[in-house]
Amino acid sequence: MGPKYSPSLRIALLTAAIVSVMLYSSFMMRSATECYAPLISTVQKIKYEIAMTHLQFEEHFNKDRSVTLESVWKHLELAEKYAGSILKNEYGPNLKFISLKNTSSQEAIEQLIEKISSFKNKLLAREQSYATLPTDQSKTVAFHSTFDKFLFFSDNIETSLETELNEKILVLKYVQSLLLVAILIFGAFMALALRQKERQHQSGLVSLKEKEEHLRTTINSIGDAVIVTDTDGNITRMNPVAERLTGWTSTQATGKPLPKIFRIINTKTGKPASNPVFKVLETGTIEGLANHTMLLAKDGTRYQISDSAAPIHTVDGRISGVVLVFRDVTEEYGIRKALVQNEQYLQSIFRSAPTGIGVVTDRVIQKVNEKICHMTGYDREELLGQSAMILYPHKQDFDFVGRIKYKLLRKHGTGTVETRWKRKDGKIIDILLSSTPIDSSNYSKGITFTALDITDRKQTETLLHLSLEKYEKTFQAAPVWVELSSLETDRYIEVNDTFLKTMGYSSPEEVIGRTSREIGTWANPDDRQKIVEEIQKNGQVKNIAVQRKTRSGAIIDTLFSAESLHLDLRSEQVIISVSQNITKQKQSEKEKARLEEQFHQIQKLESIGRLAGGVAHDLNNLLSPIIGYGEILLEEKNLGEHRQDSVKEIVNAGMRAKDLVHQLLAFSRKQTLEYRQLNLAEAVLGVEKLIRRTIRENIKIEIVFPDNHFPVMADLGQIEQMILNLAVNGADAMADGGTLTIEINTIVLDREYARLHRGVTPGPHVMLAVSDTGCGMDEETCSHIFEPFFSTKGEEGTGLGLATVYGIVKQHQGNIWVYSEPGKGTTFKVYLPLCREENIPRETGRNQSGDLTGSETILLVEDNEQVRNLTLSILKRKGYTVLVGKSGQDALIVLDSYKGPLDLLLTDVVMPGMNGKELFNRLKDDYPDLKVIYMSGYTDNVIAHHGILDENTPFIQKPFTIRDLSVKVREVFGHQQK
Repeated sequence: MGPKYSPSLRIALLTAAIVSVMLYSSFMMRSATECYAPLISTVQKIKYEIAMTHLQFEEHFNKDRSVTLESVWKHLELAEKYAGSILKNEYGPNLKFISLKNTSSQEAIEQLIEKISSFKNKLLAREQSYATLPTDQSKTVAFHSTFDKFLFFSDNIETSLETELNEKILVLKYVQSLLLVAILIFGAFMALALRQKERQHQSGLVSLKEKEEHLRTTINSIGDAVIVTDTDGNITRMNPVAERLTGWTSTQATGKPLPKIFRIINTKTGKPASNPVFKVLETGTIEGLANHTMLLAKDGTRYQISDSAAPIHTVDGRISGVVLVFRDVTEEYGIRKALVQNEQYLQSIFRSAPTGIGVVTDRVIQKVNEKICHMTGYDREELLGQSAMILYPHKQDFDFVGRIKYKLLRKHGTGTVETRWKRKDGKIIDILLSSTPIDSSNYSKGITFTALDITDRKQTETLLHLSLEKYEKTFQAAPVWVELSSLETDRYIEVNDTFLKTMGYSSPEEVIGRTSREIGTWANPDDRQKIVEEIQKNGQVKNIAVQRKTRSGAIIDTLFSAESLHLDLRSEQVIISVSQNITKQKQSEKEKARLEEQFHQIQKLESIGRLAGGVAHDLNNLLSPIIGYGEILLEEKNLGEHRQDSVKEIVNAGMRAKDLVHQLLAFSRKQTLEYRQLNLAEAVLGVEKLIRRTIRENIKIEIVFPDNHFPVMADLGQIEQMILNLAVNGADAMADGGTLTIEINTIVLDREYARLHRGVTPGPHVMLAVSDTGCGMDEETCSHIFEPFFSTKGEEGTGLGLATVYGIVKQHQGNIWVYSEPGKGTTFKVYLPLCREENIPRETGRNQSGDLTGSETILLVEDNEQVRNLTLSILKRKGYTVLVGKSGQDALIVLDSYKGPLDLLLTDVVMPGMNGKELFNRLKDDYPDLKVIYMSGYTDNVIAHHGILDENTPFIQKPFTIRDLSVKVREVFGHQQK
């Protein structure tokens, strides 16, 4: 048997146990409230942030520009943050979530976080689909489905937590109430027992003071605030909790009216609340305060409280006072208030959401928001209680949606389908309908649905499709390259057909997804980086010249323009560029520059030619007396042998100077030529022997022409000079021997060739090509090769050989071009206009010597005194009668005093006052049989037009020898040399 305890001790132990249990229950109630409340609030915050994310995302893509994507992502980030804080126990200071120790609760929270992650992924997928495939509804359906699943799951968690919290609080309240009643009962029982024992035991083992102490201890041990009053409502006792909440000590409060110490007001109205003690005294029953009662402490601190008051009965049943028990529920009230606010938020979303929201039970409409009414044209009262069939144009649509919806609900827990609704006014609208059951295990509890009017979007999608189709056609048919590539990664996103065709690719798949460096589209890979830097700095580049490289490696010149833009909702920056192929334009510009260079070269040669012609004319007048008088001296028989050698050297030097002057005149194209039809092939054959004797034996000569008929209008002597100079020039270039090729052929120079070669007249030409296998020349040397006195032979060359050739060709209305590269030889091509006449007489030789004397009368007119005196001396030595005039006017004066016959006029062409032609025309009337010989250093504008003599016009070139003049005079008089 156990130890025996006195009744009083047993009562004390039982009371202590009850108080301990009551304290522990209070602690458990507070712990549960402190733990569950933040968790429930955090779940509600998560649900609210996800709902706002969904709402604002739909508003943004419904063209509400007041809602930005940054706002959408901010709500989603907050939801993730709140979810993370649950598992990390960061939802409250120094709190631990006891329920998370339970495996199922832990898994529920982790599943909630997975739902958030799934929702985020669907949001990203839908965001991308709006940019790339706006018409793709699969991403939209998946997005709404994920959102509905999240709401359903989070509602279940929230409901479960609230239920668990309320059940625990309710149980603990019942325990506390029972314990309180037990305390009171046991207190009363103890008092009775003590009283009975005092009666029974006169010795008074238990005094009233001990009872009082026990009661005080009991009251002070209760976790809630306790105030005891008498029947007048005056305070007789307060425990420490009551002291803390009211701000009054027990000593201060004892004897004072309860309303003064226990000041309570209505939380909602702020007005004083009725005191429950007086109601208990009046009714004798237990009374409780309203849920919105607030206690005002002495220092002004406010506490939201929950209390109850019970009467204290004596043994005989009379009310001896009231015990008031209350506790601080400020935090619990805040949680409850937050729950109410969240409910209000949800109701606000329900009412103001831009998407229609409703609830149906067995497809009967139970609840709809204003958006549904606005979309359908019905009032709320017209819809509630009606079958959802009222919203569909046909029963087939109604049945189809039901069949698909319930199939999706059973499979995925949520379902989204596109359908049509019929408004009250009969208008058909397109609807995106999403449904989620309130209880997935029992559809009869109701199904929530959202309805989005996508009529405008469908129309927009149609227009967008047409616009995209038009853009695609324009994009692909553009005559310029269009490229779309990532600014950061350089990967191609899109290219048009012109790009593919020009760059040598057969399909876009060969380009898209690869970088320009991978397929090598830049001639200089660094060009793209420079362009990117310019775009990042200025946002664009315009009309810059860039070289691109095709698939085959060909280089293309392009005019490149580009700017940056944002491709999709992730704000990916891309480059859209347009390139124009300007390769032909570049080539034309280069050709233009080349032609301009040719033109400047021709101008330079023309200027040098005019200078050379002027110098040559003056030299001719100086050389005429030197050569003439030298020849006269050589005819003197009494001239000593020593002096005769000296005179011969003088004459020889004069002849060499004469040849030099002829070369200058040939270059300047101011020598007078005797044009006649000749065969260029015969001319080449005529100088072949001379060429072979002139050049070295280690040089092989090849003469190539397909036939023997190449008629041109030319001066035979000049053509022979041209051929000989080109042959000698080629031979000089082959120091170690080689092959000299002379080729003749006919060719037609068309307008395109004439356009690219300044000075060329289109038409049939005879081509003379002289090629060597010598050292060749660079481009710089070729640009100066026809200039007088320019030589590649140093001091050994005169620099007039090719200049003479150039002058001869130009004077024959032809063109000459040189083609050469260092180490690869040189080719000179001469193009002379083809003569169309068939009869081509061949020059067989020069006139032979014969009797060059005569007795005719000659009028000599020359303004240069030395030339005039020399000519006079020659003519007299040949037996002629000579009349002399210094000018045209002077000659007329001489003839005025002369009455004899006049057979020949020998006159200079260009003279001061009257020129030679004008003088001849004046004299023909008086001397009808008068013959004429013109002489000049060069003829420019009198008897020659561009170097071509009037037909049958006798002419002698200065300087001339005695023989040249004597032969020309006899030819004019018609006496052939024997």
